[in-house]
Amino acid sequence: MKNLFRLSSTFIVFLFAFLFSTEVLSQGKPKGMVKIKGGPPEDFSLFYTRFHTDSLFQMSRLRDPLLGMKKIQGQEFPWTINNWDLMNTKVQEMDLSIFKTRIKTRKKYFEQEIWTENGNYYSAHRFELHGSKWYLVFAYQESL
Repeated sequence: MKNLFRLSSTFIVFLFAFLFSTEVLSQGKPKGMVKIKGGPPEDFSLFYTRFHTDSLFQMSRLRDPLLGMKKIQGQEFPWTINNWDLMNTKVQEMDLSIFKTRIKTRKKYFEQEIWTENGNYYSAHRFELHGSKWYLVFAYQESL
């Protein structure tokens, strides 16, 4: 009788444990909890400085395919790894006696334009936050 009682008690304990665990698992994550994808967003100013000073990093942060084109004396060329002109000067460091600049900054993108008054040069670039990393997604450069 004692063995039957122990066996019944053990069975009931396991049954309740099983039912409790399936109930918890079927409910999924508790309300109010959000799964975090990746880490926090990369700081744009740190990214932008490294982008202009580290050529390997710059090449790794060009979105493929890179939208836009390179236009030289009327001829248009799509951007490729082989014809990419490394960007070495940040827009904030341009010589304003020669170039005009405009920037537009939002939470998930940064746009810059650089041009000369005489129309001999124009460039536009767009950086976007994808996941937690910044990438150059568009580049247009025109020179006469």
